[in-house]
Amino acid sequence: MPVNLVFQGGGVRGIAYAGALETMPPDLSIRGVAGTSAGAIIAALIGIGKSPQQIKAVLQDDELNELIHADDVERLERIRSAGADLKPLVTRVMESGDVSLWQIWTARNKIKSLAREIGFAWQSRGFHRSDKVGLWLAKILEGKTFDDAKAVEDVQIVAADISKQEYKVYSKKTHPGMPLAQAVHASASIPIFFLPFTAGTDILVDGGILSNYPAFLFAGSRYATIGFRLKDLMPPGSIAGTLQYLHAVFQTMAEAHDKERPLPRHVFTYSIITPPHIPFDKFKLTETDKAELVYAGEQVGRTVKWLELERKEREVSFFDPKADETLEFSVGQARSLYDRSVDQSQWVETLHHDAELTVRVEQNWTTVYNRVSTLRVEGNGSVFLSRFRAVGLPQSGGGTSSSLLDIRVSAEEVTGGNVQELIRIPAYNSQTHKGFVLFYTPPVSKATGARTFRSRFDIDREFHLVPQGEPGYVSYGVQRVAQNHIFGLKLRILTDTALPALLFSSDFGVQPQVSNTASKLGNRYYTEHVWEVGAEPIHGEALYNVTVRLDRNIY
Repeated sequence: MPVNLVFQGGGVRGIAYAGALETMPPDLSIRGVAGTSAGAIIAALIGIGKSPQQIKAVLQDDELNELIHADDVERLERIRSAGADLKPLVTRVMESGDVSLWQIWTARNKIKSLAREIGFAWQSRGFHRSDKVGLWLAKILEGKTFDDAKAVEDVQIVAADISKQEYKVYSKKTHPGMPLAQAVHASASIPIFFLPFTAGTDILVDGGILSNYPAFLFAGSRYATIGFRLKDLMPPGSIAGTLQYLHAVFQTMAEAHDKERPLPRHVFTYSIITPPHIPFDKFKLTETDKAELVYAGEQVGRTVKWLELERKEREVSFFDPKADETLEFSVGQARSLYDRSVDQSQWVETLHHDAELTVRVEQNWTTVYNRVSTLRVEGNGSVFLSRFRAVGLPQSGGGTSSSLLDIRVSAEEVTGGNVQELIRIPAYNSQTHKGFVLFYTPPVSKATGARTFRSRFDIDREFHLVPQGEPGYVSYGVQRVAQNHIFGLKLRILTDTALPALLFSSDFGVQPQVSNTASKLGNRYYTEHVWEVGAEPIHGEALYNVTVRLDRNIY
């Protein structure tokens, strides 16, 4: 199976990607590539069929050091120098206002020079021209278009169209005849650092201000995606000046967007730690700098399970841009299905339903629920589904379950010595009710005889507020689904002997049997309380509750 590759932006530090790619198996099948800024360069080179060794040669060529105009560099240096010279004067004005005319007179030329240089950059909307970058890109990409990028099926480049305030994703599908160099040039136009890239009336800048790591482009792919990011060895320090401030603003925009955008489970991200002395805009790289970047990428590349990810079976993507609405719709449909199934017109004649619920309260107040149900039908009709719900979640003050999947449910049939997992679909997902509809295949009928099903789920620290005086509850609910619904229940609660003494009270008039000796499970010991309810008819819905409290007589 092919894989997708994604590369984050990062200026000259993108040379590190050459080292990572050198560890890639030569026969790896690549379906799609995507990138922003420096990552866009890598994606485009792969798209036109360049090998990792050729990419490394391109990125290490000395020509990369000559892409910035010398007079632009000198202008920026003059601005920095004038700003540094004027800083003591400005500080004195701000603090005391005690500045002599002589000091203002001597600073006059520096102020004029600073205003002139900043004015030029202001009018140009950037400090550096990027025409040399454009020519270099056209050269290394050989003037090829997206349609010419035949080495892979899909090439996607991200830029930001600030005139329209939107993403600009260039691809074979959207811009087949467009030169790759033009799309990459737009993607690599770092705001303020470079003059913006213009295309007609559109003003385009580095796509990193909206997504510096565009792995979301392959969120709907059925193939594994391998992504590379560039990460500083040390977190950024204090912001000392305006240029650092602007860079930090853009970096925050890019990182925040990518952190808030969820990615599917088949995107595998690898971070390359780059040397702290090599910033994104150090175009005058030494040979040592280049070697360090390549080495950093190579070390990470060796940890990538290239062939294992390539061999991953196709999986149906769960990614949906309207995930919340989709889940809500699915849950509603499943709940409606269950409600219809328990309509009286669908009832079987007689259902014998015996259940055993074992609840184990661990030392950290986590609860583990094990349920075993045996169903036997008499007469015509069949039972083809039931529901499973965890009710009363989460407890106030903690134990919040952020996802339906945090309930960690397993459900299976164990009839006749065979074990078969039950199909289940989400049907309840409110803050306090989470659960599923369980399907019996084939349906339980007179012909199939008695059948046994078991399920298990656990809730982290469900009863952790009990020692603080807040009660906990163990409940079992059953809804009538037959003309004659006969139900019997055995409820067992096991509590770790390391827990404080607890009191149990039921609302169904049955006193518990308490074991005199502790039961051992694994390397832990538990005290056992058991309630048994004999077979009785169900009318409507029955709920069996046990309240768990701290024994105040002891504490």
